[in-house]
Amino acid sequence: MIKQILILMLTSVTALAGPDLPNRKLTPGAFRNVTSKQICTKAFHTSDVRNVPESERRMVFKEYRIDWNDRAFYECDHLCSLEIGGSNNIRNLFPEPWHINVKGEDRGAKVKDVLENRLKKIVCNGTITLDAAQAAITINWEKTYLQFIGPFPKYRGTKQIADMHWVEKP
Repeated sequence: MIKQILILMLTSVTALAGPDLPNRKLTPGAFRNVTSKQICTKAFHTSDVRNVPESERRMVFKEYRIDWNDRAFYECDHLCSLEIGGSNNIRNLFPEPWHINVKGEDRGAKVKDVLENRLKKIVCNGTITLDAAQAAITINWEKTYLQFIGPFPKYRGTKQIADMHWVEKP
């Protein structure tokens, strides 16, 4: 109930929501039944719970009308990250560009990864609750990034590391 109330509250302040965030009808978010105590143990590793078969990834790309042949430019990402109890359910997955240029800022998957790690850290040190972290990243990861990390890094185009993929966005 608390998580639903937080989601409703955060939904009303999604000023940054835009096309770079996932389609909320396709990806509203989904959670595993875990506690902060479980995810904060040294024994917890996302590799132990990560299980998204190719058939499911293909379905995600199809729902988003992105050609499977373009998958190298995307991560099939979890809206609510596995680090903080996100689920492998298709309702929590979306094709996120590795890097994306939004008004000169990089707002791609590599940037969101920084937030995911920070949220786990601050859940585990008691700064915020697990429910609050899940709601924040699910409703608007960009706003949450600004709150807990700061300004987005500059998009650096082809000057970035050569093996990373780029998507230009008007």
